[in-house]
Amino acid sequence: MPELFYITPMQTFKLLQQLQQALRERPDQRLSDFWATVSETPPEQAVLVSDDILRQELYSQIARPWEQLKRQKKKKSILGKRPATDWCHYELLNLQPNLMRKPLTIGFLLEFLRNAISHDKLRIDSKQGVTFSDWEHNRLRFSFAQLQQLIDAFREFRSQG
Repeated sequence: MPELFYITPMQTFKLLQQLQQALRERPDQRLSDFWATVSETPPEQAVLVSDDILRQELYSQIARPWEQLKRQKKKKSILGKRPATDWCHYELLNLQPNLMRKPLTIGFLLEFLRNAISHDKLRIDSKQGVTFSDWEHNRLRFSFAQLQQLIDAFREFRSQG
């Protein structure tokens, strides 16, 4: 079996810069033709999404925006009242009884994910899922699709006046 070509975060940044330039200079170029200019690896063997890239994406799409939004008391208050399931679904793997007594809110969910991301308390599995945990062993699991749904809803909420 041929060896897969993995891209590191720094290589991804460089790749995106090269793609941006190619789009400006040759917007009709096929993706496979572009790929041939940056790598000898066949396109079907490339692995562009690594655990590190996913961690960076989660930081930039959840942790940092949540920190910025927390300063906006009105918006933060809204998220403290809305059920987390309004934005996405996830799997509860372990949640302490005192947290189970009331519905989980989007605000709680974002704070939980922010803490897990910032303190490297997340694990990415081979089934395209991410488990987030905290110091009290509470754990929530999301599929990549569920995380994308959450990120999209959060972005939409932040863009509203």
